[in-house]
Amino acid sequence: HVFCAATIDRRTPPRPIDFTPLRVDYCERKSAAGRTNGGYIKRDGRPSDHETLVARIIDRPIRPLISAGWCLETQLAAYVLAYDGVHPPDALAVCAASAALALSEAPFPRPVAGVRVAQVD
Repeated sequence: HVFCAATIDRRTPPRPIDFTPLRVDYCERKSAAGRTNGGYIKRDGRPSDHETLVARIIDRPIRPLISAGWCLETQLAAYVLAYDGVHPPDALAVCAASAALALSEAPFPRPVAGVRVAQVD
């Protein structure tokens, strides 16, 4: 699996707010698995339900760890650049997004990890 995960924060004068301004984007490009649909809108349209759910999976463990009082708009973007089509890349997306945030200037005390647990008969 190959990921591109980045963190961007807007450097505007801070104003006090009562929530964490964090946006998480997750995108599985069809070309990452070697498939390409026709037309621009089919390829790069709005996120699928699966991509929205994975973005929420990334958001849930990260949001509570950002220090209270952080008021700069922050965006986490996790893009799947290549994967084998067999093993879902969502658990690695959590790790990649967390690593990107840990390397940024955001007050993020420690990275988190995502794992997939399964029972094989």
